[in-house]
Amino acid sequence: MFGPNWKEGHDMRDRDGPFELSLPDDNAAALKIICSIIHHRNREVPRTLAAGDVLAVAVAADKYDCVDALKFASETWLRTSRDEAGNLMLLTAAAYLFQNAQAFKEVTRALVLDYDGPYLALSWDEAESVMPWRVCWKSREGSQG
Repeated sequence: MFGPNWKEGHDMRDRDGPFELSLPDDNAAALKIICSIIHHRNREVPRTLAAGDVLAVAVAADKYDCVDALKFASETWLRTSRDEAGNLMLLTAAAYLFQNAQAFKEVTRALVLDYDGPYLALSWDEAESVMPWRVCWKSREGSQG
C-alpha cells in the first residue's frame, strides 16, 4: 500500500512530516486490535471476541498481510463462540483467512455434525465475501475419503 505502485505511497513521499491516511473501508476496532498485538500492548488485546469481531480482525489481517503476527491470538479467538450455529460460518471464514487448518477442520466438522438447518441461513453473506463456496466444497470433498 505504501510502495511505489500505489497512490498512497506516492502521496506519502510527496510530503514532509506526518501523513494522514484515511481508511474508510476498514474496521477501526479490528485495526486497533491488530496494532495492539503488533506493538506488544497485551493489556489492550481482548482474550475473547465475538465471532463477527474475529472475522473482522481476520479480514483486516489478511488485507494488510499480518496474519502471521496474529497467529497465537487468533488461535484463542477461533476456539470461542462455537455454541451458536450462526457463529460457525463466521469462524469458518476467519479460520480460512488466518490460514489455520486445524481450526477450519474443527469448525466445519461442528457445522456438519451439529447443525441441522439450512446452511444458507448461517451468516453466509458476511463469510461469502472472504471465503468462496469452492472452499467449503473442497473441504467436504477432502473429508469423504
